[in-house]
Amino acid sequence: MSFYIVFMIIPLLLGALVRLWLRKSKKGWLLTAFFALFTAAAIIVAYNPPVIGSELYGLRALQLGCVTLGAAAAGIFIRSKK
Repeated sequence: MSFYIVFMIIPLLLGALVRLWLRKSKKGWLLTAFFALFTAAAIIVAYNPPVIGSELYGLRALQLGCVTLGAAAAGIFIRSKK
């Protein structure tokens, strides 16, 4: 249970909260774009890990994916409210 909270739910909420915090900024979408860029880089590193057998890189890719998903969902929610 704590695995899901630490690696999926908290990053998802964090991404959504940061995006909602920047909702009045006209460049708030850049945050989601940066998160997506970092997620892509983390996935590339996870497929070619510097330390063979380490799960760290896959877990970081999972966390960044959840942050990106949360930020994107909050962005869609903001756009639908306007």
